[in-house]
Amino acid sequence: LAWRIEQDGADWKPRELWRNSRVSLFTSSPVLVNGVFVGFAEQRQGHVVGLDPFTGDLLWQGEPRWGEHASLIRWGDLLLVFRENGELVVGEVSNDFFRILQRLQLGSSGSWTHPAVTEDRVFVKDGPRLTMYRLLP
Repeated sequence: LAWRIEQDGADWKPRELWRNSRVSLFTSSPVLVNGVFVGFAEQRQGHVVGLDPFTGDLLWQGEPRWGEHASLIRWGDLLLVFRENGELVVGEVSNDFFRILQRLQLGSSGSWTHPAVTEDRVFVKDGPRLTMYRLLP
């Protein structure tokens, strides 16, 4: 669901904008990529979904069974999905689709730490190791 916090005189009040009970976001923070609200949903044993940020309407659903956890990161016009199995998925987002452009294995099973991304570098903590990778557009 989405809320707008509005000022009413000296007070601030929340106003519900939309509610979508068909999509339950789960164990990740959603991001806005190319005007699409992208989240990791629990239905179908975990999948990436795209929602209209103004109406909450479901625009598209990714493939099922992405796992229990994924970190979602906007990288310019692209979406990075870091899965718990250590895989980094690079994808393109539009109102009509999520298209996987590349899959990179950057960690091992049990990679639950959110990676840090700065410009063209991604830092991944995998167990006791911290590794830096360079991403090329």
